[in-house]
Amino acid sequence: MAFAIDIIEEADGIMADVLAGLAFLNRQADVMTALQKNVRRIYKAIEKQKGNRDEPKVRLKWPAIPQM
Repeated sequence: MAFAIDIIEEADGIMADVLAGLAFLNRQADVMTALQKNVRRIYKAIEKQKGNRDEPKVRLKWPAIPQM
């Protein structure tokens, strides 16, 4: 029972971090757009690597994030 409680508490902490991240992304439209573009870059690089065992080289681009 104690193990289950520990797992639930850990999951609650993870979900709190997830919600904080989503709130941040909702406030920072340029970061959300960059995230979407970077995910596409990663998928394209993986697609180009078909048959090649080397890890794809991907350069991600991020906007400057204002300090809060």
